[in-house]
Amino acid sequence: MNKFMKLGKYYMNWLKLQLRNICQIKITDIFKRNHEKTTMQKIPSINNGKLPNEHYNAMLGFWLPTDTPYGNFSLKLMKISSRVDEVNRAIAEVYTSWEIINANQMLPIGLYDKHVFATEKAVYHMRRLCDELISLIWCLSRWESGNGVWPVKIVTDSIGGALNPKMDDLAILEVFKKHESILLTLNEISNAFKHSFINTDHSLLGKVEPCVHALGLKKNALASDTEFYNVAMFQLVTDFDKMYQDAFGWLKVFSSRSIKK
Repeated sequence: MNKFMKLGKYYMNWLKLQLRNICQIKITDIFKRNHEKTTMQKIPSINNGKLPNEHYNAMLGFWLPTDTPYGNFSLKLMKISSRVDEVNRAIAEVYTSWEIINANQMLPIGLYDKHVFATEKAVYHMRRLCDELISLIWCLSRWESGNGVWPVKIVTDSIGGALNPKMDDLAILEVFKKHESILLTLNEISNAFKHSFINTDHSLLGKVEPCVHALGLKKNALASDTEFYNVAMFQLVTDFDKMYQDAFGWLKVFSSRSIKK
């Protein structure tokens, strides 16, 4: 009897070990599949010369006027880089949450809302970056053309101003004219996020890649036509990065010629 009990004990231990190995294999396979899926989707980003969690290095910046009526522009340049980091974190969260949702597994509570809010966050900060860059370039160009006299008001300080520039806004035309498409898209989507009462009614998710969706209703008037926006996040970020590089390039050239004076 004792002999059979001992054999039964060995058998149970062996069975537990086999079951544990099977579970480990299955869990490993799941993580492997998720990793393969994630690497298939290239996560876009705005290039500011660093990863979001790396420290800012002064070598990434350059001289801009520090003593102005509108603040320290060298510091503003660093703050712009920090905001880019925040956009890139939000974009990564959009892609990560989209991958999990698309895996058809049981979803963690609130994951879809997290995906939507990360998308809105990325769009908001891209819009804010546009406004900052437009204001900064307009102000510096007027200071340069005014022989070191600062304008008493920043007239062109937003996407709307860059989309409808004055004829003498040469720097704005030079930098942003060729990027009208991304500026218009970003302006309309961010306005829908901010103002449209019906925007929160949709529950949409990109089928083959993360997308930005928005429902716009001008002035929330039923007499207005509903506008539906569906833009691939990859395309939005890629186009934004091109605009960002052109704006950053203009600032760098400005810095070089101003230091020589």
